Amino acid sequence: TICTGAFWEIFFREVESRIAEGAKFDFSFADSFIMGGAGTTPEKLEWMNRIRTDNGAEAGIFSGYGLSEIFGVLSVDQLHARREHMLSGCPVIDVGIPIPGFEVSVHDQNGKELSYGERGELWVSSPTLMHGYYGKKELTDQVLIDGKVHTGDLCAIDADGFIYVYGRMKNHITINDEIIYLFDIANDIRTHFSLADCMVEKKDVVNGQTDIVMYLAVPRDSDVNEKDLLESMDDYLGPKIVINGYKLFLDAIPVNPATIKPRTNDLDGFVKYIDGKKNTISYEYSGSELRSIVRTD
Repeated sequence: TICTGAFWEIFFREVESRIAEGAKFDFSFADSFIMGGAGTTPEKLEWMNRIRTDNGAEAGIFSGYGLSEIFGVLSVDQLHARREHMLSGCPVIDVGIPIPGFEVSVHDQNGKELSYGERGELWVSSPTLMHGYYGKKELTDQVLIDGKVHTGDLCAIDADGFIYVYGRMKNHITINDEIIYLFDIANDIRTHFSLADCMVEKKDVVNGQTDIVMYLAVPRDSDVNEKDLLESMDDYLGPKIVINGYKLFLDAIPVNPATIKPRTNDLDGFVKYIDGKKNTISYEYSGSELRSIVRTD
């Protein structure tokens, strides 16, 4: 069974809730649960694995990473969660070491190969490398260069060869020539405000404007006032990073059951407090253009 970290989190929250009500589970039938597509934090993986092994499973969840451009899986981790080799303070789990025959490296924006632990774009070469995207030579030339796939994924490799995936390189904003990754904003907010989860997304609206929106999962047992929380986040991020709208959920950010990916394509339900007044923000398409509509309650 292969699902994203967000999906597994929702699944195990439901399992935990039913166990508290007296239900019994037996995971001994499943040799492996695999996490791919999007990961989780080391702490959450330990929690999920504890539920699995406490209920009959011989092992925890495997994490993995693959590409259609190499026609399969690049790496699988069968060691699980925290280890001595874990990158210091790393907010994401690793996805294992490359399968024999694959070569990987991490590079900066200028193509310079980076050292262990440094983040950049993951480049991959393998015997199963694609010849190109069918009928899309221009895209092929952008991605497949000198026999290596430029994945577009923001990654790091530690001294033991384990790969860590932080998200997509394109998911960033540039402020005063400084590149700031949306993952880092989300992780900072999640950690500082003790949230269950946090995601940041760009919405490209008309006239070249980009809105930055944030999805927040607040623990169900926390006593949170929406206005106080969102105003505190605005103050914490300061004038440098402006969030145009927030969307709150309980416990976990929902996933789309059809794609098993976080459902971050919602176009309404965003909130922003300005001078103490609550504004609701919705987005709508006019043809191919995305527009924002702000209403003050």
